Amino acid sequence: MQQTQNLKLNLIETSDPLSPTPLNENMDKVEAALGAQNTRIVNLENCRIVTGTYWGNGVRAGQNIDLGGRPLAVLISTGAIETGFTAATCGDAKGSDNFVITDNGFLVASVANYNKCYSFFAIIGNWAELHIHEPFIGH
Repeated sequence: MQQTQNLKLNLIETSDPLSPTPLNENMDKVEAALGAQNTRIVNLENCRIVTGTYWGNGVRAGQNIDLGGRPLAVLISTGAIETGFTAATCGDAKGSDNFVITDNGFLVASVANYNKCYSFFAIIGNWAELHIHEPFIGH
């Protein structure tokens, strides 16, 4: 009996004895392959990109930007030429003293919270569920 290249499904030949075993083995392999794909699809669907803007409130202690979930990574920026600011962070690392990821979004303070408009780009999901290695954060 030969097998297919990728899933190693049984290819029943006319000379093989009639038996449900090879067909049942094929169904088990197809079921396992579809189950793994379904898990990956669900995990990817649970990952989303959020973009938007917020206005700094000028409070040095900061303000929370609620995204409805813990981001994997965040990039924030303001386009002001003289006082421009851009920063990024991922995982549990602080982006700087200016912002940090929280369980529901991110906290901005100091230069990430002046009285002006900031843009942000965030990826929300879970490192482990997505089978992505969390980035190494060196000190």
